[in-house]
Amino acid sequence: LGLSKYYIELWIGKKMKKEGNYIIIHKFNNDIKIYCLPRFYGQLKQYLNSEHFLEIYDSYCRRKAMAKAMGNHLEQIVAELFRKKGYDVKTNYLVKDVVYVRNDKGEYEEQEQIVAEVDVFAYDPVNHEVILIECKNEAGVIGIGSIHKLIYLRNVKYKANGKVLLIDPFDNIGTSIWKALRFYPYLRIWKSKDLEAECEKYKVESYLKLKEKFAGMSLKKIMKTLKRTYFVDGKLVDYETMQQMKAERNAE
Repeated sequence: LGLSKYYIELWIGKKMKKEGNYIIIHKFNNDIKIYCLPRFYGQLKQYLNSEHFLEIYDSYCRRKAMAKAMGNHLEQIVAELFRKKGYDVKTNYLVKDVVYVRNDKGEYEEQEQIVAEVDVFAYDPVNHEVILIECKNEAGVIGIGSIHKLIYLRNVKYKANGKVLLIDPFDNIGTSIWKALRFYPYLRIWKSKDLEAECEKYKVESYLKLKEKFAGMSLKKIMKTLKRTYFVDGKLVDYETMQQMKAERNAE
């Protein structure tokens, strides 16, 4: 398709919209869905089987896996914190809702589908209130668009009950969110220092163990260390893999 490697990575990571073509990588299993004009089908099929594309897609999946591993650390800490506060907690909670879809006859019918994945779902059994928590594990600027799904769920699925909590260990909240706060009184923002203060107060073990492992570093620095990739023996690996490789080398 005549695109540079940089633009192909954008095409995979975000969606390429060029002459009617775009690509979707499924959020839950990394399956690829391609939509393109028929005249591009031959070129597209040939390219998707090329070594160049497979190399880029492998790099994409590796970066996503690293981000997920780091996100698991953060979600584990947040889940334990809210359990200590007395909430019923679920992580990576798939929310289902009834939506209207068109059948083969062209008619619309009701169908239950997964509409969103919530990083941490917390329910207060005393006050019957839900908290939908988004744990950001990316270092880029976070805009209001990143929590639209949670705002929708809170207002529609849960009938305006509860709060939406955005946790950003990198302190990269964008201006669009700060400006939107007055319109969403149920939206709460936690920076890294806010999460650390809560974890210290409630003695969250997963947080304390992580601090001990990284010699008392701040949570913000720990998350950046976990997110970084390392070049070891000709391969790009995450922090945990690098430490494992070091341990194996020392054992030898």
